[in-house]
Amino acid sequence: MAMRELSNRRKAGQDRHPEKTEPEPPATLWDQQQAPEAGS
Repeated sequence: MAMRELSNRRKAGQDRHPEKTEPEPPATLWDQQQAPEAGS
């Protein structure tokens, strides 16, 4: 379930600004730090 939430959050973040190349939002960064194995 956590994996699905991470995937959904990442997609939502990318959809918000797909053309921007700025750093990901704190929420996404936090998710990656808590679950580094989920990162590609």
